[in-house]
Order: sequence, then structure tokens, then C-alpha cells
Amino acid sequence: MSDKVTDRPVVTFVVLAYNQEEYIREAVNGAFAQTYSPLEIILSDDCPTDCTFEIMQEMAEKYQGNHEVRVRRNSSNLSFAGHINEAHKGASGEFITWSAGDDIALFDRTTIFVDALLSEGLDMVHSALLEIDLEGKESNVRQHPSNVRQPSMQSVALQTRGVITQSFCFRKSAFDIFDQLSRDVTHEAIVYGFRAASLGKIRYISEPLTKYRIGSGISTSNVRYTPLHRQNEAIKVIRWRMTTLNQIKHDLEISTKFKPKYGLEDLINTELAKWELFHYINKGNLPAVFEAIRTRYVFNKDILWEVIRTFKYQATKNIFSKSIKNEI
Repeated sequence: MSDKVTDRPVVTFVVLAYNQEEYIREAVNGAFAQTYSPLEIILSDDCPTDCTFEIMQEMAEKYQGNHEVRVRRNSSNLSFAGHINEAHKGASGEFITWSAGDDIALFDRTTIFVDALLSEGLDMVHSALLEIDLEGKESNVRQHPSNVRQPSMQSVALQTRGVITQSFCFRKSAFDIFDQLSRDVTHEAIVYGFRAASLGKIRYISEPLTKYRIGSGISTSNVRYTPLHRQNEAIKVIRWRMTTLNQIKHDLEISTKFKPKYGLEDLINTELAKWELFHYINKGNLPAVFEAIRTRYVFNKDILWEVIRTFKYQATKNIFSKSIKNEI
């Protein structure tokens, strides 16, 4: 889809917000300030419990710029993956980019992204980030590791890094090939990295194009460190890794319509089996651990280290529990 006057493709810029009333004005102003045109801006909220949606409505009503602006809200909280799905449905642009409700897109971000996409015939671009604190003070530039800036399907499946979805843009038609994200996916960056790698046309831009706020995201935890908290965090990481791998496995089945599998199916099944075993270990389900090792998996060094780490945690937990009882 392109604009008849400029002959430039329409881009959809989505601001994905949830309970971010403190920062949402900066995020929306970042979208409004984009120099690219034609731009469709969707201010999308995931059924908040604060005034985020009302602020977005107010800003949209007062906006007098050249961009088309729409405001939408989910009727119930859909989680981040579900929110992405709904926002994509309403996008009419040839390309889609988004920004979180606590981050700030630099004014030329969309222009730089689209120029790269068009000049090189890419399906996706992503960029470095400029980190800011809760007050907006700039700190350092966060660069993606050089070995995963243009990820392969194998590297994404084996590693915990995909693309930088806090600062990226992609061709909608290419990603329409895939189904919606599963609602339990929490690390969309890995899924989008796999999808982009399967299409084979992705580029990284080392110039930071988004101010990324540290310490305010929905995944940020202020829980006081305890051995129990550490175990819960480990289980959370295992679960997100498994849900991500299951999504990749599903996407692989779709991508084989236009790409060979390259032996990835076995690799992903092996990774899933390993992380399932990690889950049994961390939950203390020893019968399931022994059965899984006996019937489906070789006891390798990764599993050995996980057993050692978990037993170390159990010992620490016991010491911690005794010290709490003594204090009481």
C-alpha cells in the first residue's frame, strides 16, 4: 500500500501501552514527531487500570499534525503477545513499527528504517538503543552482539537473543505468512528473529534510534532477593524459553512451505526436551527427571550444571530458612 501523492509506502507506527501513564506522553510525542510520511499512528492500550488510555485519547484529539492518528483499546487485558496480535490486525501500512509506552522513538527513526528496507529489499531492520533512566537521563548505547545482528534460524533456536523489537520495522506482507503469536509468548524478540531469519532479509543499524527506558517495563522486578525468588525466576525463564521454542516449532512448520527445514525440527525438539528437563529439576520432580533421562535424553554437561545449581539453591534455601526462624 502506498500514498498516491508521495508514492511512498504507508507505514503503521503502533504505540503499545499498558499502565504507563507516567511515560505515555513522551512515547506518543515520539510517534507524533516522526518525519516520515505517510504515517498511520495507532495508539493501542491493553485495558489498563490507570489513566494511560485517557491520556492517549486527549493527545489524539489535540494533535494537529499531518499523520493519521487512531486510538484503540482492548476490551480485556490480552498480555503483550495478544496485544501485538490485535494491533497487527488493525494496521493498514505496508510496513509496521512499534514503540512501547515507556520508550521514545527518535524523530527520524521511521525514515531511516524505510529507506533501508526499500533500498535493500529487506523484510526487517532493527537498531541499537539509547538507554535512559526513569527520569529520562541518557546513559549508554546498547548494541546488539555482532554474532546475532543478522541471526540465522539455527542461532535463534539455540540462543536467547533475537532482534531488537524495541526499535525495529518489518514488511507486513512477509509476516502475514505466519499465524498470530501464542498468547503465552513473552519474548517476542526471539520469535520475530526466527521469522526474519527464515525469510532471509534482515539488517542491523548500529545507530541508536530509540530511547529505551530502564527499570520501568512490565517485566521489571523489584522483589527483594531471596533463594525462593531466585528459584521462581529460574522457573519463569524456563517457561518463557519453552513457550518461545513451541512458537518457533509452529512457525517452522509454516516456513517449510517456502524454505527447507535444514534439520531444524530435530534441533528444536532436542532443545524443548532439555528445557523440559530443566523444569523438572527446578521443580524438584526427581522421578520425572530420571524417567526423562532414561527414555529421551542423554545426560550432558548442561543438565549436570543445572542439577548442581539447583542442589546449591536447595542448600542455600535451607540455610536461609533457618536464619529466618532464628530471627523470629
